[in-house]
Amino acid sequence: MSVASLLVMSPAFLNARPERPADRRATRRRYVAVGALAGAAVAVAARGFMRSVAEDPVFSWAGTFFIVLVFTTLGAAAGLALAWRKLGSTRRMAVQRGAALAPFALMGPFMPLFAPGLAAAAVLAHPAWRRTLRWALLGLAALGGAFLLLVFAGNGLMGLAAMALYPIVAYALFLTNRIALEPRAPAPSPGRRMDADPFEPWLGAVS
Repeated sequence: MSVASLLVMSPAFLNARPERPADRRATRRRYVAVGALAGAAVAVAARGFMRSVAEDPVFSWAGTFFIVLVFTTLGAAAGLALAWRKLGSTRRMAVQRGAALAPFALMGPFMPLFAPGLAAAAVLAHPAWRRTLRWALLGLAALGGAFLLLVFAGNGLMGLAAMALYPIVAYALFLTNRIALEPRAPAPSPGRRMDADPFEPWLGAVS
């Protein structure tokens, strides 16, 4: 496994042969624990990001604890979704994708800020899309990200803080979106339930 494959959750990484460890539960717990730790780390960045973009930044331990708890839980969900993919799981595809998409879906009013990462994840997940569609989505993602960074840069020190913190949270959400949007390998592995992919009819129409 190359570092590049891991950094973008490439198809080769996500659709590799399922791991067959002696203790699947221990391996699954390790994925969840690592995801939770990563979520807690992102929570620190998210807390700083929210504080920097707020008009009247207010610090409270209760609010900070809530944010850390939410992001830690979302990180654990993403770790579990990745474990299901890597180990082979009987969980339905909708359940696996739902766990991976939870971090992005539960961003609430901040969700539009991270739409560029969602578009990039979709493009990487579906190389069969027509070139024009792929370039259009990548262009929109790049323009959206550049626009946000320009807005942040024009808001003084708070804007600069947001500009520094935004890519961290955006990248974390991009990874969970990649786990969710990457289609399953054509040949199902033993023990993995391969439900019909709900995206397939539409993907076939644009590929």
